[in-house]
Amino acid sequence: MTLADVSALAGPAVQIMMTVALVLVGIICLRLDARLQAMRAGRDGVAATAAELAAAVSRAEAAVKALKAATEAASTDLERQVEEARSAGEALKFLTTAARALEPAARSGVAPRPADPGQAARPSIPDREGWLYEEDRPRPDPELVARQRGRWSGLR
Repeated sequence: MTLADVSALAGPAVQIMMTVALVLVGIICLRLDARLQAMRAGRDGVAATAAELAAAVSRAEAAVKALKAATEAASTDLERQVEEARSAGEALKFLTTAARALEPAARSGVAPRPADPGQAARPSIPDREGWLYEEDRPRPDPELVARQRGRWSGLR
């Protein structure tokens, strides 16, 4: 077999191999094109998602600002209420100390005697618990009273 015979047989074989290779390259190009289109669509989806995320972040920032303003207003209101409660507590301490100073008989458990001996003794405090006279009221435990006085020192 001569060189001309080999080239006459090899020529069509090479052409068939080139055709098969060209078909394979065409298939690969079609698959690559489909992947590129999917990636472009995904990129558009990512852009839309990024825009939605930016809008959500701006709404969250506005909500945080509104929450901060509401917290500051509530804090100011609470400070005012605490100050009012403190002043009311101090006034209450003063009033209770003054009431105890004005009623020494009630603290000692001795009822004051009426000015007119013919007149019956009247209660020195309002009848809230069913006792008619101070003498009927049960006496406080002296040890308990001493402990309570030790805890509270009156006005500060």
